[in-house]
Order: sequence, then structure tokens, then C-alpha cells
Amino acid sequence: MRIHLLIFVLFLLPNFALSHENNSLPIETRFGPLEEGVEVSCDRQGDVCIDLQSMIFQNESVWSQSILPNILRLIEWGPDKDILLFELWSGGASCCTSYRFLTVGADGSHFSEEFAKHALNPKEFVVNEAEISFRLERDYPANIDHLLATFDGDSVEIETIYEDDTDSEIAGAGDDVSRWLGDHPSSFWEDGAERNRFRQIIGDYALNCLRTSTSGIASNFELKEGYMVSSGMWPHQGGSRHGYIAVEVETGRPFAVQMWGDRQYYFGAIRDAFPDVLQNWIQQDVLRLRTRPVQLFGDRKVEPEYINFCS
Repeated sequence: MRIHLLIFVLFLLPNFALSHENNSLPIETRFGPLEEGVEVSCDRQGDVCIDLQSMIFQNESVWSQSILPNILRLIEWGPDKDILLFELWSGGASCCTSYRFLTVGADGSHFSEEFAKHALNPKEFVVNEAEISFRLERDYPANIDHLLATFDGDSVEIETIYEDDTDSEIAGAGDDVSRWLGDHPSSFWEDGAERNRFRQIIGDYALNCLRTSTSGIASNFELKEGYMVSSGMWPHQGGSRHGYIAVEVETGRPFAVQMWGDRQYYFGAIRDAFPDVLQNWIQQDVLRLRTRPVQLFGDRKVEPEYINFCS
């Protein structure tokens, strides 16, 4: 992890930070208030007009959109500028947060570029004379541990920190498996030894797909005839992208299936060699998901293909 020498005061006290729940305008900066306004936008003919939410600084509009961003933090950075961190939301069911800095001073204001799309939970802020940095989480690809954002006053650099399981062992059998019973798979996938267990049967790209399918909307682990099992779905892709994971308690042997559209990808054994209890469990669920064939796949007959990769 990068170590920052704190050249001057860290602005981490509560009066310098706006919480996610307490970000309403107006906000007082050292160079004037940032206030809420309304602008009217009309089409070329002037027939249709809508009200846009705006932010006003020093009597000028600095933002005009259908919704206002969340203002996460206000930092007094040196004698001549204040910095505000905005969280943007693009809207829609499956997307998407991003971020921008707004710099304000006696001579006006300017925005940084938009950065860190899909990232979440900015935290661990470090402020020094040269830069502002903080950590962000990102849930896909699943092998990203975190992002490190660094702002130098003009531009933002994003460093991607990946998981490193080279020093992790491969999880074993018995208690190494059963200890997860009742837990959500998101906790299971945080364990490098468990990730290495599944790397025995699946490559990293396909493992990312599988982890995304079983980390969010997923069932807690349960025991099914000697196998610890869980299933889940890719966010906002119900009926199309589903994942199934299983570990034999006695041997620690892993199995997985990724349902991807009208295909199923088997890992750990070919289809005919899959244990009957797992095969029946998975196929019953796939059949349940495909009882709406017109809605999901049109009128065509679905013939699953069994291929050892996820694409």
C-alpha cells in the first residue's frame, strides 16, 4: 500500500466532512456558498420545457442536470482552494456510480474529469500538500481487491489493486468445508484458500463470472447429501446468468456450473460425470428458470451446450 507523508494537517475531522446522509445544499465553503437552483430547459421549438436541478457558486451555475449529485466530502486544501467530492448516479437498474471533484476558490470553480465508474464506498482519505487520495471498492471484475484514487488538483489517477493469492493455500476437506454452512458465498469468496480451491477446476476469467453470479443475490450455503451448495444470480440478470457452486465435504472437491443465457458451463467434471445430487439440483433450478421461455429466450427450443469456459 502506498505510504503518504503527511506534510500538513489531515482534514479528517467531522466539521470538514459531509456524510452521505447530510449532503443537502447550501454548503458553505471558504469562498462562498454552494447553493441549489432551478434552470428551465426547453426543446428547440419551445413546446416542451423541464426544470433542471442546478448548483450555483458565485452567482454562476456549475451543475445543471435532472438530479443533483451526492456531495460526500468537503476538504479545505491549502489556503486558496476547497475541494468537494461528488458521487454521481447515471440511473437505470444496472448502473452506475462514478465520481468527480469540484475545486472552488476566489477566482471561480472547475470540475475534474469523471472517474471510478462502478466503484463504491470511498474511504480512508489521506490529504497532504501534494494530493488527495482515498480507497474505493469495486465488485467487478471480482478479482479487484480495491481501487486507489489520487487527485493532484488537476487530474485523477486510478490504481487498480488486484487480489494476490500466491501465498494462500488450497482449502481442505471436512471442517474446512462445513465451517461455511449457513454463510453467504460473498464471505466464502473473500478467502484466498477457497478461491484457490476453485482455481483447480476453473480459470481466473471464468472464476470472475462465477463469483459475480454467486456473491450478490445468492443463497446461504446448505448441506445437500454430503455437498455444501449455494446458487445465485448475476445482478440484474435474473433468468439469464446464474451460478451454482458445490464442495464435497468429505473430499473438499469443488464443482461449479455457470448458466449463461441458453448455455450451461460445467467445471469440476463433464456433465455426465457430475454427481447425481448436484445434477438434479441444478437441472431442477434451470428448468424452473426456463418455464418462461417466451419471456427469456423467445419461441426457439433451447439445447444447452456444455463447454468448459464462461464467455
